[in-house]
Amino acid sequence: MNRGDMVSFDINTLITDRTETDYLHWLELRNKGYFAMTDEQKAEWNAQNMKGAYNARDLNRVGNALNYLRDRLVEAGYLSPYEFTAKTNWTVSGVPTADDLTAYLNFVSIVREAMAHFPNTPSTPTDSGGLDITEANNIEKILIDVDTLINNMLAARFFVKDLFAGEI
Repeated sequence: MNRGDMVSFDINTLITDRTETDYLHWLELRNKGYFAMTDEQKAEWNAQNMKGAYNARDLNRVGNALNYLRDRLVEAGYLSPYEFTAKTNWTVSGVPTADDLTAYLNFVSIVREAMAHFPNTPSTPTDSGGLDITEANNIEKILIDVDTLINNMLAARFFVKDLFAGEI
């Protein structure tokens, strides 16, 4: 794979700090109904970046992160380039099916299991019927951990002077 072909992604956009308060705020607005919301609440709702929801924006962010990490793992020799391609074009009206969510979680698992992981790296959630706050946070924590490990591995190659074959 040519480095120029790799998917680009800002790993710092992943969310690992959702709270019960975030969820309750989203639930309050949802139960209130769009037409009963204040203009400020409608703007917040329309922005689709409420941490208490897990929506198309989250699915697309994680899909992009999965494809980015897949490319990095392929380049490092840990995955086949044909392992998976995560969907990155979810829309508000496109409700994922149980099969969609099962595939989504399977891709997270493939990335997590591609190489060694930290002892505190969470397990991949398995319930495609609905994520709780902890599971939503864990998905993105897994991806951050994998990115960190890839970075550490690449940095270690430099420190052991193994950048180029026959260099020593």
